[in-house]
Amino acid sequence: METFENYNRPWNMRCCDYSFISTYMWSDENSPMIAEQDGFLFMRYTGEDGTGFFMAPVPSSPDLDYVKGIELAAQQMKSDGMPLTFCYIPQLFIKHFMSSPYNLSVVHDRDHDDYIYLTENLANLTGKKYHSKKNHINSFIRNNPDWKYVRLGSSGRNQCMELYDKWRASSGPAIMDGVDERVAVEKCFDNLDTFGLICSGITAGGELIAFSIGELSGDTMTIHIEKAIGDPGAFAMINREFALNECLGKTEFINREDDMGMEGLRNAKLSYHPFIIAEKYCAFIR
Repeated sequence: METFENYNRPWNMRCCDYSFISTYMWSDENSPMIAEQDGFLFMRYTGEDGTGFFMAPVPSSPDLDYVKGIELAAQQMKSDGMPLTFCYIPQLFIKHFMSSPYNLSVVHDRDHDDYIYLTENLANLTGKKYHSKKNHINSFIRNNPDWKYVRLGSSGRNQCMELYDKWRASSGPAIMDGVDERVAVEKCFDNLDTFGLICSGITAGGELIAFSIGELSGDTMTIHIEKAIGDPGAFAMINREFALNECLGKTEFINREDDMGMEGLRNAKLSYHPFIIAEKYCAFIR
């Protein structure tokens, strides 16, 4: 974890894919391999079908020749019989791929752009653009006068996993088709205290109806997991309360990660008016 932080710190990267916790959470899905060489951090992923790619090399210093990192990764891919492919390239590195000697095709990977918000916006919901969100919250409060915001920590594991199973059952298998998100949630709880993750939720009628798990790093809180069931306003409520109680005054930005190309999720994330949509790219030889 410290290794990732040391490489990310000079770049103040808010890209969720370069978080150690995100890498660990989803390691059962993509079998990551991590290496350091000549001042670069390299991450290689392999899918269930055997195809693989490298993430963008992360240099330990802006003084390093970035093209050297691309060359080292390209050499390894050639040695492993892999096609020359880089994915999840953040915008701050993309110029190096476009000017590399490999004549790479570079495409925007819109489905994996991160949605980054100003903390004060999600916590306060100020202005007409958040009117519908405030209506959802006011309706929730009227329908659930005994609601509470609770800090759960690792002791909330069983409650959260039970809620997750209810959410999954009500959402249908297509919502996360082919992705075992439950394993990722369990891995968060396995290491909640070790990784310093924050887990909080909303109760109503004495039962947990929403929870979030977040990672605070530098000026950004990344929301790795957020689930809600029951009242339609529960998602809006946990979104606001987590921002208000865990982020406001502690961090400037909230990264709510990507939408995976799911139309409903994209519309929901856009409806909160992101401050930045952090673009990511793929680079490959056609």
